[in-house]
Amino acid sequence: MLKAAKDGSKETAAAFDKLGVKVDDGKGHIRNTDEVLEDLAERFSEMESSSEKTALAIQVLGKSGAAMVPLLNEGREGI
Repeated sequence: MLKAAKDGSKETAAAFDKLGVKVDDGKGHIRNTDEVLEDLAERFSEMESSSEKTALAIQVLGKSGAAMVPLLNEGREGI
């Protein structure tokens, strides 16, 4: 997921960008997965549209992303 966003999947990278979540540390290294997941959860907890959440979750997390929306809705503290 993070490597795809960093190295070439335009759809995945666009979804992370739309959410305002960075996958690299600014030095070209992929960030820790736990940190990125916490950032994703925080952004999802701030969003209102459930259909948009589902679409973005699938883009960044794959087919199982939709099932993770309830967890992501809990924000950083819920993770």
